[in-house]
Amino acid sequence: MAQKCHTPAGAGAARAAVFENNASENSRPAPQVNSEGTAPTRPTCADPDPLFHQKGEKIADWMRRWRGLGLLEPWPACLPLDRLPIPLAIGVRDQLLQRLNTAVRAPERFARLLGHYCHQRIYLTGLARHGAQRHDIGGQAVEPVDPEHQRHARDQLYAQRQKRRRREEAAAKAQATAALRQAKAQAMAALRRANAARSELRLGGPRP
Repeated sequence: MAQKCHTPAGAGAARAAVFENNASENSRPAPQVNSEGTAPTRPTCADPDPLFHQKGEKIADWMRRWRGLGLLEPWPACLPLDRLPIPLAIGVRDQLLQRLNTAVRAPERFARLLGHYCHQRIYLTGLARHGAQRHDIGGQAVEPVDPEHQRHARDQLYAQRQKRRRREEAAAKAQATAALRQAKAQAMAALRRANAARSELRLGGPRP
């Protein structure tokens, strides 16, 4: 998470174009505040995909679970409990490790958790958003996200979309194959019943 991102070689304009075409649905507004002056418990995002909202809620659940375990003391504001993830500043990873309760998680395992967190679609979307800011451990914006890091985030989002599309296509193909097999089995069963009925008619009735 604290490591700088690098644009992979050969990242083409097609990936950037795909991201730009979906920029409106991948953008996220500032957290809304209710009448009590607190942020809502449901993460908010302009992305119309319901799975995106579900993922935001799942990430927030992760954070609440980590806090309940006493994973980090005190809990850092840069890991929101009730809204979408925010881009983290370079160097925050090391600061988080200093707050880690090693009785709950080993540093190496926690580093893997952070890496997984920062590769989530919902985190990458915030990182690639136009005008995105990185935040310190206290949750305060400290600097804009480097354009190179944004390009890398867009490449990752593009790769995730392609992977998800291939997975959906494979699932649809498997479903179609299963339906075809079922239809063939039903046709064969109907043919056997018809043959049996014809045999009974030729023999003058069913066999004893």
